[in-house]
Amino acid sequence: MTVVGILYMIAPIIMLILLAGLVYLVYGILHGRIKLKNVIRNTVIILIILVVAWQGWLYMYRHTKHEDNLPALSSLEADELKELEGYHRSQLISVWGEPDDTSGEDQDVWQLGGEEYLLVTYGTDGRVKEAVFEIP
Repeated sequence: MTVVGILYMIAPIIMLILLAGLVYLVYGILHGRIKLKNVIRNTVIILIILVVAWQGWLYMYRHTKHEDNLPALSSLEADELKELEGYHRSQLISVWGEPDDTSGEDQDVWQLGGEEYLLVTYGTDGRVKEAVFEIP
């Protein structure tokens, strides 16, 4: 399950919690139990925390190695090869399909078209260590 899928699942729960908090605040203000100054201060603090958490999530989403960030094999450019480092072998296979050739557990080869190939070398942990274009 993706991060976006999880967020869609928990979004209604978060909305219900926020709605319940709003009802509590309005009830407290109307009955004089809560001062408006405290409500405004706490609301600003909560909004700041939510904005910081959202920005942190966006940063992590864009900089995490997952299938959503993996470029398509057909549109792969030479300057993007360095960005492949850190992806797991299973992630490459799930997006690009099975490799055209495999050399042991540490190298896969995908044919790009014509006589150009993409050679991917993995480290001992199964993550991409190096990716280069090859022309035999």
